[in-house]
Amino acid sequence: MILFYYPLAPHFAMAKFIIYNIQLLPNDDETPEVGVSGYKKLFSKLRELNSEHLKAKTQAEFHHPITADIYIGPIDFRFPSGYVCGHFVRYRKTDQVTELATGKNLYSSKGRTVGVTSQHKIPFVFDADRHLFAIAGGNLLPKPQPFIAILAKFFSSVAADNFPKHTLNINLISRANALEAVFNTAVAYKTVHVNLTAPNGHGAEDILREMRESKTQNVALHASGGKDGRMKDIPEFIKKILRAATGYGWSKLTYFINNGKPGEDKTRKEIYDSREAPRTFALKHSKNDTSEEDFLKRVAEKLGAIDISESVEEDEIEDAEDTED
Repeated sequence: MILFYYPLAPHFAMAKFIIYNIQLLPNDDETPEVGVSGYKKLFSKLRELNSEHLKAKTQAEFHHPITADIYIGPIDFRFPSGYVCGHFVRYRKTDQVTELATGKNLYSSKGRTVGVTSQHKIPFVFDADRHLFAIAGGNLLPKPQPFIAILAKFFSSVAADNFPKHTLNINLISRANALEAVFNTAVAYKTVHVNLTAPNGHGAEDILREMRESKTQNVALHASGGKDGRMKDIPEFIKKILRAATGYGWSKLTYFINNGKPGEDKTRKEIYDSREAPRTFALKHSKNDTSEEDFLKRVAEKLGAIDISESVEEDEIEDAEDTED
C-alpha cells in the first residue's frame, strides 16, 4: 500500500487552546462516579476503536467529514500520570493525485486504500481529574458548538458500551468575564436561556452542589419580560445559575444597553451567547522542549492550574518563559 501525502504542517509557534468539559454523569444514586481511572478508560477505549477503523481502512466512516473531502478525527494518544494527551488530525481524503504542471496521474486509490493529503496534527490534553479537555488548532477546527457534536460522536458509542450507567455530557468552558460584562452594561433584559449540567468529581457551591447531591443532571431555564417585553433586571438566583453555566453548560441572553447621549433614553439590543465566548489559553513552544511530549506536559500543567470560574481576558494566560529565541 502506498499513500501519497504532503509532510505534516510544522508545529504552531503559538498554540491557542480552547477548553471543553467532558463528563460521565451517574444515572442514579447507586452508581459511583467514574473517577480518574474511568475517564482515562474512556480515552483508551476511544483509542482502541479508532485503531480498529484505521486497521480496517474504515476511518472515513468514523472520522467526521467537515466538507465532502476534508475529515477530522483522533490519530494518537498517550497516557502519562493524571492526564491524556495526543493529537487529532485534519486531512483531505483523495482518490487521485495529479501533477500540476502536466496533469499526469501520480497516485490512484484502489480497493479500500485511503489516500490523504494536507495532513495537520492538532494537539490536545485531557485533565483526567477535572475532566477538562483542551485542544488547539485555530481555524483547522470547526467552531465550538459544532465541535461539541463531533466530540460527542467519537465518545458516545465508547461511553454507551463501557459506562452504560452514566450519561455523557460535553460543554464548552466560556469566559466568566464576558458574562460579567453583560451584567455590568445591561440596562434591561428581554430573554434569558440557560442549560446547566451538574458537576462531578469536585466540590461546588450553591446550585451546583445541590444538583450533584440530588443527582439532578440538567436544569433548563427560560425567563422573559412582561407586557413591554423587558425585565429591568434578572433575579440573583438566575445570575448564579448563569455564572455556573460558564463551566457546566451554556447560556444565551438578549439584553439592552444605553445607546444615546447623556440624558437621552435610547437603547440598543445585544445578544450574548456563552458558546461564542470560549475560555482559551495560549502557550508557545520552547527551545527547552526536546519532544512534543515535553510541550504537551507543559500544556497539561497549564490546564491543571486554570481556575475556570476566574474572570480573565481571552489569551491572558501565558508564561513569559515559554517564548522562543
